[in-house]
Amino acid sequence: MITIIVELIKSGLSFFQNKNEKEKSKETLQIEETNETNREEIKKGFNGRNFMFFVFGVVILWNYVLIPVLDAFGIVLFSLPLGEIFTLLKLMLGGM
Repeated sequence: MITIIVELIKSGLSFFQNKNEKEKSKETLQIEETNETNREEIKKGFNGRNFMFFVFGVVILWNYVLIPVLDAFGIVLFSLPLGEIFTLLKLMLGGM
């Protein structure tokens, strides 16, 4: 009788362990799909994502390099709002 209870407990525990392993495999599958998509984008060359990084780089260069240099020579230019730029850049780099 005790062996039957022990076997029942083992089978119940193995059920929950298999469920956790399946959830982990779904996560790793999603990461592999994301990595494959990134590899395909890299092979294509210049795409929209690269263009957005270029635009963000120009905006940051404009605000932190060009405006202070020209301001030192007395030329006043407008600055661009960086709050939204950094938010979008954070999303593109980190994903969240």
